[in-house]
Amino acid sequence: MRSSRPLIVLPALATLVALAVAGCTSGPAASSTPSPVGSTSTGVASSTAGSTASTPATGAPSFGEAWESVTCDSLGLDPAFSDAADCGFVTVPENRAAGTDKTIKLAVARVRALGPDAGLPIVFGEGGPGQNGFLNATLTGIASRAAILQNHDYVFFSQRGTSKAQPSLQCPDYNAVLLDDAVAGKTPDQTRADRKAKFQECIDGFRGDGVDFSAYNTDENAADVADVVKALGYDKIVYEGASYGTWLGQVVAKTHPEILAGMVLDGVAPLSPTKWSDITDFTGLRLVWAACAADKACNEAYPDPEGVLTKVIADLDANPKPVEITLPDGTRKTVTVNGAIAMEALSGGQNPTTVKALPSIVYRMKEGDLQYALSGLLAGYLSSGENSRAMHFAINCSDDPITEADVAAASIDAPYAPLLAREVQEGADACEILAVPQLSADSDAPLTSDVPTLILQGGLDQATPVAGGDEVAKGLSKVTNAVIPGGTHVQGLSACGVQIIESFANDPNGTPDTSCIDPAVTMQVALRPTVTSPDGKASISAQLPAGLAETAPGNFGDPTHIVVLGAFPKKGDDDAS
Repeated sequence: MRSSRPLIVLPALATLVALAVAGCTSGPAASSTPSPVGSTSTGVASSTAGSTASTPATGAPSFGEAWESVTCDSLGLDPAFSDAADCGFVTVPENRAAGTDKTIKLAVARVRALGPDAGLPIVFGEGGPGQNGFLNATLTGIASRAAILQNHDYVFFSQRGTSKAQPSLQCPDYNAVLLDDAVAGKTPDQTRADRKAKFQECIDGFRGDGVDFSAYNTDENAADVADVVKALGYDKIVYEGASYGTWLGQVVAKTHPEILAGMVLDGVAPLSPTKWSDITDFTGLRLVWAACAADKACNEAYPDPEGVLTKVIADLDANPKPVEITLPDGTRKTVTVNGAIAMEALSGGQNPTTVKALPSIVYRMKEGDLQYALSGLLAGYLSSGENSRAMHFAINCSDDPITEADVAAASIDAPYAPLLAREVQEGADACEILAVPQLSADSDAPLTSDVPTLILQGGLDQATPVAGGDEVAKGLSKVTNAVIPGGTHVQGLSACGVQIIESFANDPNGTPDTSCIDPAVTMQVALRPTVTSPDGKASISAQLPAGLAETAPGNFGDPTHIVVLGAFPKKGDDDAS
């Protein structure tokens, strides 16, 4: 998929600084209230009729009293951000509902618009819940959004309890259990017990420090967004939420609609589900198998991948296998892979390239090559990451407490059932330990709003299936519901996603340009080439990774890999091959 307009590529730190300085005269923007418009239907989306974009004011940055400036590198960002962005902390009440005086701090980085006349600022709400809000506040992440930055400030912030916030509710010992137990070869039941014990230790420690977990819910999170907007001196914003950030955005639209000129919901988590099995039914994986069946080359190479996977997972449960993985820090570990771990690794492969290669990966597993098929996926799944699990479960449990009855209520068969069981068991244990009060029943009421909204969805998204976004769209009177058939979970860093978001942010009341959406879903099939020596006396055959194509005789590659195959007879031995 290509963007219809060129993106500015920021290949080096110096380029980021130069572009940022060029645009540093643009400050917080105030926009007029969007005029109401009706909705119309367009092929891939239900869209608003065209309208005139509001004209924001620009001027010198003006921060609210809650703002405290810090250097960007003190937040762990590249030092170049100090020339391109305003970084700081916003102080907010810990528990508004309880009326206490205690405060907490949220880290914020506003990357300033590159152009002299900035339009509506964009405030980005990360997913999880509990993920690091600065995950994409990198040179690469900024480069991917360069087209958006031409006309818009872009704001990253740490949600309460996440990395960079004060306090940060990280539970590193809990996060490390998955890897430690996989190395030790423990069973799923043993891993569950270990995680429960480590989570209890983590929560007891935070409670000893005075953390009020009843304050870590989406209602307080939504009020934080309004406070961040005020502290940055903005009147109206476009809110962009990814995954859990879409759930947060819907609550912002319910409780603080006055700050929204528009809203982007990318990978939509609806408000109405009350059971874990209502959130995800693994439709995404089943759609991958259906896409393979519809693709002639994939279907011929990998018939019935779901049936093959079911048998492979059962075999791994009966006879776990060792696989060596390389962690992000370069450390190598040998882990014992059972069926549950293998399914977790496969279901976590949420980028479009991996998803389209899943049928080929399943067949490599069938052939017994777990090292090739799973090592990379396992490294991603077992790495602890920066998700603040205490905050994650406080958010989920305050909305609708997770119970093991959620498993019994679901009708999910092998090989997916263990995924649901593990997720529900983990959540049920955490909710029992946290024992946070539940939000009012209104928290589950679907959003009804006339805020102009762009919904972005991936047709192969397992985490937040398309049905959820479609349900949310029903309550929105001004909505574009754009489905990218080959997309997975969250589209905002893809070239097409950036183009659509940019078009929407430039004029939330207009009809965003969705022309970049590719309706095709082309699966990846592994090549099995044979190359023969010039004299015909030697040959070599290989099975190459799915996605590589022949670029020249004996040469195979994709944008990041090159494989060259050559066959030569042994020197001095004409009969050898």
